[in-house]
Amino acid sequence: MGISRKLVANYGGEDIYLISLSNASGCTVTITNFGATIKEVLLPQPDGSNANMVLSYNDVKDYFDDPYYIGCTVGRYANRISGGSFPLVGEQARLSLNEPAKNNHLHGGFKGFNKRVWTVAGTSESDLGTELVLKLFSKHLEEGYPGNLEVELRYTLTDANQLILVYKASTNRPTIVNLTNHSYFNLSGGRQDISSHMLRLKSDSYTPADQRYIPNGEILPVEGTSFDLQQARAVKDFMHEADTVNFCLENQRELQLAAVLTDPETGNSLEVSTTCPGLQLYCGNYLGGSFKPFSGICLEPHYYPDSPNHANFPSALLMPEETYDETTVYKFNSGSK
Repeated sequence: MGISRKLVANYGGEDIYLISLSNASGCTVTITNFGATIKEVLLPQPDGSNANMVLSYNDVKDYFDDPYYIGCTVGRYANRISGGSFPLVGEQARLSLNEPAKNNHLHGGFKGFNKRVWTVAGTSESDLGTELVLKLFSKHLEEGYPGNLEVELRYTLTDANQLILVYKASTNRPTIVNLTNHSYFNLSGGRQDISSHMLRLKSDSYTPADQRYIPNGEILPVEGTSFDLQQARAVKDFMHEADTVNFCLENQRELQLAAVLTDPETGNSLEVSTTCPGLQLYCGNYLGGSFKPFSGICLEPHYYPDSPNHANFPSALLMPEETYDETTVYKFNSGSK
């Protein structure tokens, strides 16, 4: 068990680090404070090797211009907001439109949290595991968002190969907050794409969306659709029809299991638990550059897309007297094949 930190680059005059957390089981998670990005999850394999469970760039500088949100933390609002506009306490808030072809605000804007240098606030070792705390300050009207926002993200790696992410945020005026991690998982360690992976979601409903990926406000049952993943199915069976879909989670806002992903070839598996009300599935259909389509799959716990424009969706409103507090746990299990 241990923690290491290495200075690897500079971005806009700010230092970029790689911080590695390791546990007694031999797992190592490496995070960079650029974009609060998970760069590696090295999971020991039965043959003695280590396999990276997430897509990553070799050079941290490649994250600076990454258009695919590889491994990063997205915010202030993950996913899309139609027209970049929504009602907020009697007024109409207007955000940047960084997805202009679809008239959407996406993942926090042109310089969302994924393009920010986070402050390394501390590292520690405890009975729970090795920990890293990153912090970020987002000023009033940054990308159009009202309110100064203070964000804390705590990563903990346990000896049971659980990577626990705890997101907290506070504001000085009414705003919206929706944070998630955008890792692309590939449990084969990159030996093959994710088409043969098996996925099960503990969700019986989803939010249908238009061609702009904006929900129409309905919440419909998955039964009888391509989106029914209540029993494990091969990703290849739905990855073209369900390229990116928001699933509704019935977790009463408590930490509960939401998804199980398995690679039948290696036996490696991932369990995703969360307190969030929704989970966005993205099969990596539109990856490019250094990555081929379907080379990774995203399982993003968060609030629903365009939530501020749908009163029947779980509210992402954060008031000054409140604290945004959400937890996601990724539990990695090494296979025996």
